[in-house]
Parts: sequence; C-alpha cells; structure tokens
Amino acid sequence: ISGEKTEDEILTEFMEVFEGPGGNHDGKVSIEEFEDYYANVSASVDDDNYFALVIEQAWKVKEVPNWEN
Repeated sequence: ISGEKTEDEILTEFMEVFEGPGGNHDGKVSIEEFEDYYANVSASVDDDNYFALVIEQAWKVKEVPNWEN
C-alpha cells in the first residue's frame, strides 16, 4: 500500500460524509442530505454565530438573514 488514494476513492469518501447511512448513495448530495449533515455538525458547536462563520468560510458563502424568525 503506497498510502495514496485515487481521485475516485477520495470522492467516494467525501460523498459518504454527506450521504451517510441515511442517504440514497446515488453519487449526488441532495439538499436534504446536506442539511442533515450540517444539522448534526451544528449540534456540536455551542455558538450559532461561530457555526455560521465556519460554514461561510468552508463554502465561501455569506449567511442570509432569516427575516421570518
């Protein structure tokens, strides 16, 4: 074993993070799978503002205020 992975192996592992045991394993990350994953991640972060910052930096997006709340 060389300690290296193929692109396909890396992609498969990345997808498994989002699809997890409850996903449909179709090779696509649905909105539901994405939200489920981050709902679990957010539960381990004590501060909502910090969680929003982490997401903004990871995905290069800005939080949109939820005016309904």
